[in-house]
Amino acid sequence: MTQETYLAQLKQSAVFFKNVPQLTAQFQAIKASLARLQQKQLPQHNLPVLGIDESLYLTLLLAAEQGQFKAVSSQQLQAQIKKTDHLLRNYRQYLQNQFGMWAYISQDLTDSIVQQFPDWRFLEIMAGNGYLSAGLRAAGAESVICTDSLAWTSENQTGRQLLTQVAPLDAQAAIKQYGDQVDAALMSWSPNGVPIDLAVLNQLRQLENGPVLLCLGERYGATNSTEFWDAAHFHNDQRLSRVNRYLRPFDLMRDRFYWIQ
Repeated sequence: MTQETYLAQLKQSAVFFKNVPQLTAQFQAIKASLARLQQKQLPQHNLPVLGIDESLYLTLLLAAEQGQFKAVSSQQLQAQIKKTDHLLRNYRQYLQNQFGMWAYISQDLTDSIVQQFPDWRFLEIMAGNGYLSAGLRAAGAESVICTDSLAWTSENQTGRQLLTQVAPLDAQAAIKQYGDQVDAALMSWSPNGVPIDLAVLNQLRQLENGPVLLCLGERYGATNSTEFWDAAHFHNDQRLSRVNRYLRPFDLMRDRFYWIQ
């Protein structure tokens, strides 16, 4: 689906359900998110849960019985519900295709990281368009080194719409050059099934007084390799738990930050 088609269909759905507060809130949140991204800024806030769940579906059917959608047939209403649910649940995919944004990074999230770790120096590897680093820099982080090989630019929007300065280094080269100068290495949404994450973890473990690894991903899910999750040693930290409050799920994805040693 093209950008224009998705946005046009989303707008049509917003008009159709303009008198349904539960859906209006979702449409408004997406609109605010897009407005920021189109200006090459992070969304300010996380998103509400997107889609039409069973409870809302029954609410819509009840509203139809009471005459709220009398201009359309029952079949047309069902089709509109199905279409709208699909559009809302696939907003993340739209962001991936149009903005190269895989992890949903909000300014609230990056502000929280800086608040919880105020004196830390960060190295982001495999940064893509630099959403995470851009937010950390905007939040006033002491030091942020942002790196990516930019290898995905020929395949999708990752690396094409940079939000901040990104040094052209692959993950292992970045760690070799900067690993002993930072407090944390940041890795978000490492590709599913690709063992570069395990190589990175092993490389960090070989550094004397090396940085911790803060990995944003879905454990044994849509990100990273199984070998990486098997090898990870997880450290619980209340500061990171507070950061993860800004990563509440809005779709099927259950990604969060993990402190890995």
